[in-house]
Amino acid sequence: AAALYPARAQDRGVEGSATVECGVRADGRPEGCFVVDESPRGNGFGGAAVRLVSRFRMRPTTQSGEPVEGRRVRIPVRWNLPE
Repeated sequence: AAALYPARAQDRGVEGSATVECGVRADGRPEGCFVVDESPRGNGFGGAAVRLVSRFRMRPTTQSGEPVEGRRVRIPVRWNLPE
């Protein structure tokens, strides 16, 4: 995730967070992701979170055995400066 840390924020020494909402495909890949919230704004945390989350894979079924396809998930991402 360090490679995805927003350059503007890193240059300024700023940490932040973002929440991304996505749909889930049958193969567990997220789709149609968008930023729900980011803080502080204007530092690129939302866009970076969308790029990070696009690499995620969900399990193809829930614990109850129901398919996840078509469900929506919200994923919070906290950005800490790389050490």
